[in-house]
Amino acid sequence: MSEQSVPFYSVIMVRGEPISIPTSLPEGYSYRFFTPGMEEDWCRIQCSVQAFPDQQTAAGAFQEEFAGRPSLLGRRMIFVCDSAGRPVGTAALWPGDDLGKPMERVHWVALIPGLQGRGIGKALLSRVLEISPEESGDKGVYLTTQTTSFRAINIYRQFGFEAYLGPQPSRFKTQGGSYEKETIAAWRIIDSLLTAYTGCCRSAGSVLFGPPAPLALLFERENMFSKCSICKVFELAAPAQSGDVPHRHDYTQIWYVTRGYCEHYVEGQIYTMSVGDAFLLPPQVTHSTILQNDSSIICCEFYMESLFPDKPTSYSKLQEMTQNISFTLLFQQKLHSTQPRFSFSPQGQRETEKLLRSMLAEYRQEEPFYEDKLYLLVLELLLNFAREYAMSPIREVSEKAYDKYRSMVSAAIVYIDQHYAEAISLEDICRISMVSKTYFCYLFKMLTHKTFIEYLTDLRLERAMELLRQTNQSIIDISQAVGFRDSAHFSRTFKQARGVSPRDYRRAAKNQA
Repeated sequence: MSEQSVPFYSVIMVRGEPISIPTSLPEGYSYRFFTPGMEEDWCRIQCSVQAFPDQQTAAGAFQEEFAGRPSLLGRRMIFVCDSAGRPVGTAALWPGDDLGKPMERVHWVALIPGLQGRGIGKALLSRVLEISPEESGDKGVYLTTQTTSFRAINIYRQFGFEAYLGPQPSRFKTQGGSYEKETIAAWRIIDSLLTAYTGCCRSAGSVLFGPPAPLALLFERENMFSKCSICKVFELAAPAQSGDVPHRHDYTQIWYVTRGYCEHYVEGQIYTMSVGDAFLLPPQVTHSTILQNDSSIICCEFYMESLFPDKPTSYSKLQEMTQNISFTLLFQQKLHSTQPRFSFSPQGQRETEKLLRSMLAEYRQEEPFYEDKLYLLVLELLLNFAREYAMSPIREVSEKAYDKYRSMVSAAIVYIDQHYAEAISLEDICRISMVSKTYFCYLFKMLTHKTFIEYLTDLRLERAMELLRQTNQSIIDISQAVGFRDSAHFSRTFKQARGVSPRDYRRAAKNQA
C-alpha cells in the first residue's frame, strides 16, 4: 500500500526466536522458483506495488541486486503463480551484510494489488523462510521495510521479526535527520498505525515507549509538513489508498475527486463523493476515506492558524466563512439536509481542478519562492469555496444555524469562566450548552484557539498566579481553590506551563514587589 498520508521512514527488522507458521496457498495458487526469463515478471510485480516508476528502472535494479549471482536465483527467489500460471507475487532470501556481519535478508517482497487479504503474502513469507538451513546457514535473518508498509509489518511480527534498534546499518539512508531520532519516530508511527488498523498492536510485539495510541490515529502537522511549512499537496489514484484507517489531524484537509468516486466515513455515517465533489474537513474530526476502482483525488492539507494569524487581517472574513463552511457541511446535514461534501458548479469545478493542479505542480517542482506561491494558492482555493458557498441556496439557513450554535458555545465559555473552580467536565458543558460533543469541540477551538482542557487549565493557572501573588494561602489551598484536586498534579502542571514551580513563582513575584 502507498500510504501518502503517513510520514515515510525506512526501518529494519531482525528475526528473533523463529516462529513456524504452517501456511498454505489458497486453492489454485502455486510456488515456482526463478528460471531465466522471469526477470520481466519480477519487474512487473514490483512496478504494480509502485516500488519503481517503470519497467526500465525496475530492470536496472534487478541487474544490480541479483544478476551478479545467477547461481543463487534458482534457489533463493520464489514466485507465487495463479491458476493460469502467471506470477503474481515474489520474494527472495538473499545474502546481506547491512548489519555488519553476514546474514540472510528477506528481499523485495511484493504481491500484486487486489490479492491482499487472501493469505497469499503470509504463505509466501512462510515459504521463503523455509529455505533449508543447508542453503542459508544459521546466520540470522533481517529485512528492510518502511512505515507505509505497516500491514506487512504486522505479518512480519507474526513470524518473529522485531524492530532493529541498534547502530545505523551500512548503506541505510535516512530522510535527512538523525538515524536514532528517525528510528524512534518511525516505530511510534508504525505502532500507532497498527493500533488503529488491528486494535491489537501491543499483542503483536509493539515497541512503543508508553501506552498504545487511541483507535483514531492522530496525524500532526510537525510530522506531516516536513517538506513545506505552508501545506502538503498530493495526488492519489486507486488501488493506492490514503487515510483508509480511522484517523484525525491537527490541521485542515481538502479532498477533491478528479475521477470516479470515493466513500467518506465521518460521524458514523458514510457519504459517496463523485467527480467534482470535495470535502473541507476541520481539525480533530475522526474520519476515513476509501477510493473505489479507477478513482483519483487531489488532496491539499494546511494549517489554518498559519494562514490566518490571530491579529486582524483583510482575510478575517475569509477565515470566518471557511470555518462556517466546515461547520455547515460537516455538522448540519441532519438538520438542513446537507452532507459533509461540497459540490461545485460546472465553472467552479473547472477553476478548482485547474487551481489544485497548479498547486500540485508547485509542490512537486519546488521552484524559487514556491512556498510563497503555495500560500497564495491556498487562499485562492478557499476563496473558490467561499464564492461558491456565497451563491449556495443553503447559505442563509446554515449561517443562522452557525450563529445559533456559536452563541450557545459562547454562553458555555461564560459558564466555564464562572465555575472553573468546580469539578466540571466536557460532557457537563455540552449538556449545559445543548450542543453535541463533536460540534462543541469544533466551535470551541475556533472561538478560543484552544481545546476545552487547554482553556480550563490555562484559566485555572491564571487564577492560581493571582492568588500566589496576592495572598499567603498555602500551595495546597490554592490548588483546591482553582479546581485542582491534587496539589502534586497542580505543581507539575504549573511548572510545565510556566517554567517554574508555584513556590518559586511566588518568591520571585514577592521579590519584585
